[in-house]
Amino acid sequence: MSLLAQLFKAIEHSVTGKRSWTPNEIRELIERKELTQALKAVESLSPHTHKHDAMQHCLRGEILFHQRLDDEAQTEFQAALKIFPGMPEGHYGLSLILAEQGNFDTAARHALFAVNLQPDSRHLAQLGYCHLELQNYQSAEAPLRRATSLSDKNPHTWNNLGIVLMAKGDMPGARQCFMKALQQNPSMAVAHQHLAELDAIEHSNPPRPALSIETSDYLLDNQPNGDDSLNQVILLEQSGDLPGAIEACEALLLQGNEANVPLKLSQLYTNSGDLESAIAMLEAYLIHNPGCASVSGALGLLQLKASNWKLAESQLQMTLEHDPDQTEYLLGLAKSLTKQERFEEAAPLFAKALSLKPENREIKRYWASSLTNQCRYEEAIQTMEELKADGLQLGDVSTVLGYLGRTEEALAKINAQIAHQPNHPDLRFQRAFLNLSLEKYAEGWDDYKFRGLSNSRNYRILPFPLWNGEPLDRKKIIILAEQGLGDQVMFASCIPDLLAYTPETLIIEANVRAAKTLERSFPSATVIASSQKSNMAWATDFSNIDYFVPLADLPCRFRRNKWSFPEHSGYLVADPARVVHWRTTLEQCGPGPYYGVSWKGGTEITRKVIRSFSPETFFPLSKAVAATWVCLQYGEVQNEVSGMKALGMPLEYWKKAISDLDEFAALISALDGVISVCNTTVHYAGALGKPVWVLAPRIPEWRYGLHNTKLPWYPSSHIIRQTRDNDWTGPINAVCEEVAAFSARKCPPF
Repeated sequence: MSLLAQLFKAIEHSVTGKRSWTPNEIRELIERKELTQALKAVESLSPHTHKHDAMQHCLRGEILFHQRLDDEAQTEFQAALKIFPGMPEGHYGLSLILAEQGNFDTAARHALFAVNLQPDSRHLAQLGYCHLELQNYQSAEAPLRRATSLSDKNPHTWNNLGIVLMAKGDMPGARQCFMKALQQNPSMAVAHQHLAELDAIEHSNPPRPALSIETSDYLLDNQPNGDDSLNQVILLEQSGDLPGAIEACEALLLQGNEANVPLKLSQLYTNSGDLESAIAMLEAYLIHNPGCASVSGALGLLQLKASNWKLAESQLQMTLEHDPDQTEYLLGLAKSLTKQERFEEAAPLFAKALSLKPENREIKRYWASSLTNQCRYEEAIQTMEELKADGLQLGDVSTVLGYLGRTEEALAKINAQIAHQPNHPDLRFQRAFLNLSLEKYAEGWDDYKFRGLSNSRNYRILPFPLWNGEPLDRKKIIILAEQGLGDQVMFASCIPDLLAYTPETLIIEANVRAAKTLERSFPSATVIASSQKSNMAWATDFSNIDYFVPLADLPCRFRRNKWSFPEHSGYLVADPARVVHWRTTLEQCGPGPYYGVSWKGGTEITRKVIRSFSPETFFPLSKAVAATWVCLQYGEVQNEVSGMKALGMPLEYWKKAISDLDEFAALISALDGVISVCNTTVHYAGALGKPVWVLAPRIPEWRYGLHNTKLPWYPSSHIIRQTRDNDWTGPINAVCEEVAAFSARKCPPF
């Protein structure tokens, strides 16, 4: 216990007259198997503990779990989550119980949510363990590595990481992990068993280099050597005395300011699993030696290793100002930008790193991914083929083949991978996109359920049973919001199907911007306007919930084939008074018909570059159709609107009517039709039953399919596709003809 903690305990005891305990102290008792004492300590949990009552439930749950009283433990964890639905310790506890029951998929989801809320070593280790049991070795490696970097005291985590590395073919790394486990627990039978297996493998097969999933750890590969002052440190390290090497290197650091010593010490700290100390030590060194580029660069790479993307970016940018051609720093900065989904900024850095080391396979691999993120698919697949010929297998080849339109070839490749890794979330999620784009809905939705574990950054889960189609008479069920606005509107088309199950209570969590419209559209449900944060505090207002279901799980139940998509004239309902207001406003602007246009869609990660064009592209419409045109484009577009007016195609524009989505729904309802690229505008128009012409890339996102002429979700839609990549001339000419013909016919009565 630190001196500060001891002082706090002494003060607290003198004030209260009795011993109180912190959660960490109680967990230490649990680790020592002093469960009776731990249970007593829970009753004296410090009143200063954050979320005190819920934490008591969680600690009791952990104790009961270790006493093998799973039912009682589960009751405690659920009691904690009733108080705070987003409490990480409660979801971690449920993960423990579910894993014990063999339900590793759901256990992984609760562990993932705990990690997103609080990425401590226990939560990360549990997530890695669940993925390991599912044989998702690639998914298991990152959380296990991070868990050991935060705490190297858990032999089970080291053992699990060793299993992952052995499965990858990294036998030296696996051996090091098993030895770490035995340092913590010399009698650990499974670690001894795995070492014996390694001996047998290495005896029968000559060692071969492992192919790293991540980039090489340049920080550890580029340490200075040949310094006599570090000879003793290196000898201790090579003899296996890592604590002794660290102690000797720390002593050297106190004797002088040479940069090679902190660099070596940071390596030793990192090898011991203490990434936090490695970062703190380099930060302290730079305070007194701010111009040391090698230490600054090493710190940037460590911040990258710790997933501190912005800090890594800042540190590496400063380092590159002093040394602009250092490949490891260029690559590190590019990776930090990629993690922040800033692909355009990362691309030239990857390109420069590759120009400096054109034969480096790891840099080539990242360049291939960068090309994919830039939608330069032909170049990406060419680079991937070069890498494949060089012996490196890549998991994202199928994605690129899909975006090239080689869908069946992509499916064949990904099916072969899944045959060996049937529960791999990334592969299953990629296959979902391929099958859904081919309108193979049953297969696609079954794989789409893996989206949470694959695209995990914003994953959330509720502490209630997951609905799997059970009868809902006299039952209460929550629909949990997920994904972006367009998808929420699209998947909301399944809510009438769920209502047909006649639940006693249906609670719909919805993005705050869409909630008002959904509340009007589904008056029998209770709609919760939400910011979709992880604490989910709104859920505490509801008791005795029987089930929850993520919104995007509903199609797996209700849209298993193309005939299950219902014909409808709109399931969203705009405010009737505001519709009248906007129709009146439009009539004051000019004669009808009235058409809305939108020309930008997506973000960098959702292929904005191939889904968007300049508004001038719409100019032929004004020549083909006499109409009043309305801007429906979200964002800062005033300059573009002004440019269209100067060009001779004025756009009526009301910014508030676009940012306020309930007003947006009313404005669209007042129009005669909408022409848009693939974006949220399409979903609103289709869900409101308005005619909408969708200008799609040659290979669009899965929602739009590859061959269909309308979105199955929206009977009022018509898809007009590119015939050549990046060429919008054909689609614009086609939409001019179709809108002109539509206008020439008698428009439906308003």
